[in-house]
Formats: sequence, C-alpha cells, structure tokens
Amino acid sequence: MSKKNVFSIASTKDETSLLNFIQEAATIGTWQVDLDTMLTYWSDVTKHIHQVPNDFQPTVETGISFYKEGFSRNKIKTVFDRCVKHAENFDLELQIVTAKGQEKWVRAIGMPILKNGVVHKVYGAFQDIDEKTRTAKKVSSSEEQFRKTFEFALVGMGLLDLTGTWININTSLRKTLGYSFEEMKTLTLQDISYPEDKDSLINAMRNIVENRISNYQTETRYLNKFGQTIWALLSLSLVRNNINEPLHFVAQIQDITSQKDATEKLKQLLKTSEDQNKRLLNFTHIVSHNMRSHYSNLKMLSNIIEIDTPETTQNQEFSLMKDAIENLGETIENLNKVIVVNKTKEEDFEAVNLRSMVEKVITNINALITTNQAITRINIDKNLNVLVVAAYLESIILNLLTNAIKYKSPDRPLEISISAKLKKNKAIIEFKDNGLGVDLCLHGKKLFGMYKTFHDHEEARGLGLFLTKNQIKAMGGKITIKSKVDVGTSFLIHLKHETN
Repeated sequence: MSKKNVFSIASTKDETSLLNFIQEAATIGTWQVDLDTMLTYWSDVTKHIHQVPNDFQPTVETGISFYKEGFSRNKIKTVFDRCVKHAENFDLELQIVTAKGQEKWVRAIGMPILKNGVVHKVYGAFQDIDEKTRTAKKVSSSEEQFRKTFEFALVGMGLLDLTGTWININTSLRKTLGYSFEEMKTLTLQDISYPEDKDSLINAMRNIVENRISNYQTETRYLNKFGQTIWALLSLSLVRNNINEPLHFVAQIQDITSQKDATEKLKQLLKTSEDQNKRLLNFTHIVSHNMRSHYSNLKMLSNIIEIDTPETTQNQEFSLMKDAIENLGETIENLNKVIVVNKTKEEDFEAVNLRSMVEKVITNINALITTNQAITRINIDKNLNVLVVAAYLESIILNLLTNAIKYKSPDRPLEISISAKLKKNKAIIEFKDNGLGVDLCLHGKKLFGMYKTFHDHEEARGLGLFLTKNQIKAMGGKITIKSKVDVGTSFLIHLKHETN
C-alpha cells in the first residue's frame, strides 16, 4: 500500500476507519487537528501521558513543543508537515518531555483525512511505550555488549549446538585454530579434538546435557587447520531455557601451548640439572677419595723419612713440605664437610630443643668461655623446638660462639647473648656480641665465602661461616648479619619451627 492515502469519505466512514486504524495500532490516547479551524483535540489519556490537566487546551505548536528538542522535535515537525501537504501517514517512536519534566518514549501515529483532494483534518493516536522501549534498549545494549565482549575477547569463545556443531566463534578462536568462520561451521568440536581426547569430550557433553555435571573443564589438545597440535584449557557449559531444556553449549578455549612447551622445557632442564648434580656429586666423591689416598701416602712417606733418615729433615724445605701436606689434609677434610652438608635429606631432620642444645654447647666450651672471661646470656623458651639436623645445629652454635670469642674486642669484656622468638612458623635465633665487628660495606658480599677472613687472627681459616651458611641452607633456613666496626655483631638465623 502506498504511503499516500487519500480519503474522500463521509464522516461515519471516517470514524469507522479511524477506529479500525486505532485498534490495529493498539493506541491508548487519541488526538486530532482540524486544519480548517486549527482547533486541536487531545483525549484524556493523551493529556495524561503528557502529564497536563484535563482542561488543558492544546495547539499544534504546543503539541510539537512537548517533543524532546533535537531529533524527536525535528522529526515530528517533518512528518506532520508531510502529512498535511502530501497526505502521508506516520507512525514513529519518539521522546517527549512531559509538563512535569519527565522524559518518555511515545508512539505517535498520524492519519490524514481529505476533503475534495485536500487534507482538512489529521487524526492520530498516542501511546506511552516508555517502559517497553527502555527495557528493549537495555536488552539491546546488553546484547551489543555481549556481542562485542564475545567477539573481541582474548580467550577463544564459541557457541555450539547440542551435537557439537559450531554456531558462532570469535576472532581469537579462529586465529588459534586457523579456520575461517565458514569452515568452522562445517565442523564439530569433536572433529578438531585430538583423537585420544575425543572420547572424554563426548562423555562430558553427554553428562552435561543429562544434568549429571554442571560444567566441564580440562586441559586438552586440538588439531588446527594445518595439522599442528594445540594445547588448550577447555571450559564447557550449557545454556538452558526457563523450563530447563538444553539450548546450546558455550565453550571457552584458551591456548596454553606456549605454557605447556615452557613447562616441558623446564622439566627437561630440571632433569638435566639433576643428572649433572648427580654426576658432580659422584665426581666430588671420587676426587675426595683419591685426594685422601694421596694425602695419606704423602703423610706416611714424610713420617718414614723422619724415622729412617732424620738428618735429611733438618732443613726449611722439609718443614715447608710437611706444612703443605698438613694443609692438603685440612683442605680435604673441609671439602668432605661441604659434601656431607649438600647430601642432607628430609629424613635427617628431627625436633631438637633449642635451649638445651645451646646450653650443651656452652658447657662443652666452658673452659674457653672462662679463659676469655666472656659473659653469656640465654633468653630462649625452654619449650621451643626446632626442626633441624641436630649435628648441624650444634656445629652452627659452636661456630658462632667460638667466632665471637675469637674476635672479641681487647677494650671491653666480651658479652654474648643468645635469644629466640617465633614469627610466622619460623624460629628466629639471634647471636649478639660486642666484639670487633665487621665492615659490611667492605666485606658484606664475601662474608660467607669459603676461605674468607676479615681479621688478623692465627686461628682464622675462613671456613666457619661458609659451613654455617651451607648447613642452615640445607635445613631450609637462612642467615643474615648486622654488624658495626668496634661495636659488635648480630647474626639472625631463621629455622623451621617444630610445627612445620
């Protein structure tokens, strides 16, 4: 039917047509304009929609002024003008601003009535569609947001029917698999699944449809368009209608191929490192054993020479040779200690009472403490147990106490305090003295190095702190130091509490 409708009919027929037209359009209010007299009529419902009183007298101009300024007002002016001049119907959804300032969506319908080929009246209907329109626009906005989220998500996403055939897929998934949208629509999820993973997928889909499980998530493999294996994290769920009937699947497929490759490389690297460590440990055992044999032979030969030909030993060269042999023996012994520490296993650990161990060590070196007039103070809970290798803990305490005595200040009596506290399931033990101290700016980085010494002392070997750190590390702990020259030193040791 043409947009131009020319009506040359009697009044009764006009009213019948209008009623039919209103009924068809499901109008709520009515309006009309008599172009001969320019009188305008609004029904009570139309006035109610505009939020004006029932005695309100509208005009064409005031009626148009209710439309929201901008698109709605310009549009109603245009279509009303065309209705009057060209006898064109109009049916629009526009916005008005009511007398109370409320914005509303309305449906405005207009129909021209002709007399002698000229429009002399315009009848119309007016419907409040604000709630419906806003709801529709909200749904439309949500759908648009979902569409954009779906399409541009970094994770591969797709919709599948109940057979696994693709209904829709996003850009990320197409890039991952290498297929175009048209190609994917001819395939199922099962078609691109790795053969060995296909049965698990089919069972999962069946269980979801039959409501045995709510969703399915797994690491699985796919074959892309070029036959390459893709590792992915699959999340599969089902959309149901309001009566719980299954509609379609939603699949999220995140490409984790690079992560899997990195994990595999890391496993290989760890295996290689483990093999190398085993070979290195075997090598150290062999070297240690052979060096010990050579040392024993050299020491035995030097002893034989001293017994059989003592006259040949009365020179500086022989004395230097004996010192070198003794140093070799000491070096071998030190290396053996390091090897033993590095072989520590979890089954070697036991709960040891810290206070009892400290008191035991102090008792063992009581003569040394007394000779040096050292004052020792212990502030450790008698119930505090640590999870350690007992021999290592004894060695650590002994090293730190004898170091404090060895490097005491000549200007003041030596004071040593040993305390402990619990923090986050760790026992923190502090050994504090008022001795010579260490210049940490100068020596801090090499403090725990092997054969590193920082004071002139005839008994300094540079092994104690090295072994101490390795023993603590082997027990899953750590050691830190605070020190100031000519003020003193504080060692903080973190060890596992028994509850660990």
